[in-house]
Amino acid sequence: MPQPDITLYATKLSGHCHRVELLLRMLGLPYRIVAAPAEFRQSPAFWP
Repeated sequence: MPQPDITLYATKLSGHCHRVELLLRMLGLPYRIVAAPAEFRQSPAFWP
């Protein structure tokens, strides 16, 4: 399987992320999901 170029930063209960994941699956695009709780998204490490 090819290395995914798309990284989806998501939270488990996010409806927005779920929709993006469904679209990626329907398009057959490889992706990976990275858990991104609020503390991670608000840290400087998240925003390069």
